[in-house]
Amino acid sequence: MLQIEIHSRDLEKEVNALIDAGLYADLQALMTDALEKLVTTKRESCLDAAILLYQQQEVTLARAAELAGIHRFEFEAVLETKGISKIVEVD
Repeated sequence: MLQIEIHSRDLEKEVNALIDAGLYADLQALMTDALEKLVTTKRESCLDAAILLYQQQEVTLARAAELAGIHRFEFEAVLETKGISKIVEVD
């Protein structure tokens, strides 16, 4: 069970208002939604950063995929959907 203490009175008021308005059934539902959004945002931010580093040739494709937290083939697919050409790596 998730337990949380809100140390900001203003934040506590906003949280309670969201629950009172019926947007969330309770604090647990609100926190679950907030954490899911945080994880998704972090994942997207890591992917964006990895793509940028790859485009700047600061990291290899394999390292960029690792930074993004996805498999190399999945990273290649993301690049393709975004219209980003693969960089040919020469040893």
